[in-house]
Amino acid sequence: MKNRLKIMLGILLVGSLTGCTGNFEEYNTDPYAPQEPDPTMLLPTMIDAMMYVQQNNSQMIDQMVGTLGGYFTLTNRWGGQNFDTFNPSADWNQGPYNTMFLNIYGNLFEIEELSQGSGHWMAIANLIRAAVMIRVADIYGPIPYSQVMKGLMYVPYDTNEEVYKNIIAHLGTDAFPRVKVGVGAPEHDIVDWVIGPFTANERKVIDGVLDRALSSPTA
Repeated sequence: MKNRLKIMLGILLVGSLTGCTGNFEEYNTDPYAPQEPDPTMLLPTMIDAMMYVQQNNSQMIDQMVGTLGGYFTLTNRWGGQNFDTFNPSADWNQGPYNTMFLNIYGNLFEIEELSQGSGHWMAIANLIRAAVMIRVADIYGPIPYSQVMKGLMYVPYDTNEEVYKNIIAHLGTDAFPRVKVGVGAPEHDIVDWVIGPFTANERKVIDGVLDRALSSPTA
């Protein structure tokens, strides 16, 4: 019995000695995996947030904008809890905010640290952030923007107007293309103007656009 105990203790001792090595990190590191953050790997995830191709993200983000904007409706109602029924579930309602913030700010802070807040990588990251946060503001209205920084995400919200002004200030220029869409200058009640029928001239333009769209080749 004593001999068996000695043998077992010897095996445990040898195992403990061989298990302790100064090359642990080397042996357990994948030589083909990236070891340091790289802007060329961080930017693609940020770019993805500008227009999602992954199915779930597209449903919760791009379709939310489309359905509430009146561009299209959905064939699957998912139990009635969808955006075009104006009764989305909590998960769907918070999806754009959570997903876009996570995809932007984590990588933005990494690039900011790597570039020391300057250079072309930082400039590209700031442009992407601006494009994506405009989408978030268009969906939700007021959002955190001007005071967001690494380790400080729970900050006061900016209004839509403040978000846009801060984006221009953050980029350091307002010399970028912008599209302004309005309803014109109605002579009568603006509500009737917006939701009322098209005029004869407007109808001609719309019919022409639809004809061209229907005659276009499809993939």
